[in-house]
This record gives sequence, C-alpha cells and structure tokens, in this order.
Amino acid sequence: MSKINFEEDQENVIQKTGNIQSLADQVEALQGLEEDIKRSEENIKKLKKKSEHISGEVIPTMMSEMGLAELKLQDGSHLKVSTSYRATIT
Repeated sequence: MSKINFEEDQENVIQKTGNIQSLADQVEALQGLEEDIKRSEENIKKLKKKSEHISGEVIPTMMSEMGLAELKLQDGSHLKVSTSYRATIT
C-alpha cells in the first residue's frame, strides 16, 4: 500500500494555484473587453440611426424644399429623391 504524503500534496496544490492572480487578471481583461465591445456596438447603432435620419429625412426634405429631384456631385456620386414604401411584420 502506498504512503500518503500530505505535505507534498499541499506543495503541489500551492504550485498549481500560484498563477491564480495571473488568471484573475486575464478574466478582468476579458470583462473589460466585453464591456468595450458592448459600448462600441451601442455607439454603432446610434451612428447608423443618425445616418438613416440624415439620408432618409434631412437630405430629401432639403432637396424637396429647393425643388431638386436629383443632384450630381463633383466626385461623380449621384443623389436622387424617390418615394419608397416599406413594411415590417413584428
């Protein structure tokens, strides 16, 4: 029958858990990154909403007030105001 050496077992446990602080630091870093990602995604949603507002409401309204249906820019891009209808089922 083999002998149980409690002191040696305890030393092995201490050696294995020696990097606990390093592991905890990495877990905290991961949590920080996940929070940054969440904030960035929320910021992207806000920017997309702003972009849709400007392209879907502000510019067409201004062009309509100026009596313009189309506008060609110097870089060759082309703006055209048209009516479209959309429906979604929620």
